[in-house]
Amino acid sequence: MKRIKFIVIVSAFLFIAFAPVNTNAAYKKYTNFILYPNCHNNYTRVHNKETGDQYIVNHVTKYTNGITVAQFWACNPNAVGNYGEHKVISRIVDCKKGQRKTIRFTNYKKKGSKIRMAMEKSQKPRENANVSGEVDFR
Repeated sequence: MKRIKFIVIVSAFLFIAFAPVNTNAAYKKYTNFILYPNCHNNYTRVHNKETGDQYIVNHVTKYTNGITVAQFWACNPNAVGNYGEHKVISRIVDCKKGQRKTIRFTNYKKKGSKIRMAMEKSQKPRENANVSGEVDFR
């Protein structure tokens, strides 16, 4: 009986120790990014896509200065659009505090591609505000 119990315990330990780990939830934090007046954009650092998935996931944890929602999108840091901004590669998504929003690409991006997330206030007070959260660049 002791031998069977020992084998069960060792087997359970080995299963847990070598079980596959979910690498898809590799969130990168951003803290107190400025949301400028008059809808000027701000950007996270450039990150490599970690999977072939055609989206990223944004999770807002905090807004300051009376902001309750902002707009987020993915962009290509290597190509410049018409206004000198980074070329947009996704739909624009509104995100409130506490929400996890999927931002789907409109252009195919393979694993290892360089991307970043852009943001701006969708509300237009005259002062700066800040946003904090995390994004899974998948």
